[in-house]
Amino acid sequence: MVFSKGTIVLSKLASVLFISLIGIWSSVVRADPAAELLFPNSLSFVEYGLSEPVGSGAVDSTALYWIEEKRVGSLQSWLVFFDPPTRGLVGALIDFGRPIVAVLDTKPGLEGTSFFEKPGTTYSYAARAGLEDLDQLGYSGSRLALLWSASDPGDHVRILTLIPEPNSYLLLMAGMLVIGVISKRRVRS
Repeated sequence: MVFSKGTIVLSKLASVLFISLIGIWSSVVRADPAAELLFPNSLSFVEYGLSEPVGSGAVDSTALYWIEEKRVGSLQSWLVFFDPPTRGLVGALIDFGRPIVAVLDTKPGLEGTSFFEKPGTTYSYAARAGLEDLDQLGYSGSRLALLWSASDPGDHVRILTLIPEPNSYLLLMAGMLVIGVISKRRVRS
């Protein structure tokens, strides 16, 4: 069987479109954040599911917790916190799999974005909620780096990540299809 150049171009275009569809699906499907815990070795990074109010200092656990909060428009909110029973130190790199667009690390910032809070989870921000003076935090792309020395009520940050809209991908694929058709016509000429 002999294939023309146009058929080969169209088959390559179909492959690219298929890979793009896989990318769309993976961006829409829920993905939990992943953490590389730098220290202490005994620390775990788990989804919060306890009944104690978040932000009040009552959790008293050696785990680094995350909560997937509400999605508003194209923003997904996450709350990451560390509330040890006594002063504790934690270092971690957390990957959210989507671009981070904002990090809120003060009590006014947390309370001002309370519309992101997860229904069914109790929030009660103590006077010193957010980060403490010596805590360090940075982000780039989809990764958050933290070095926290937490005391009561712990350290809390709200992270906002960008969720790509499926319409953006559809426009991208339509554009690729047009380019494929144009290139096929050029091959025939």
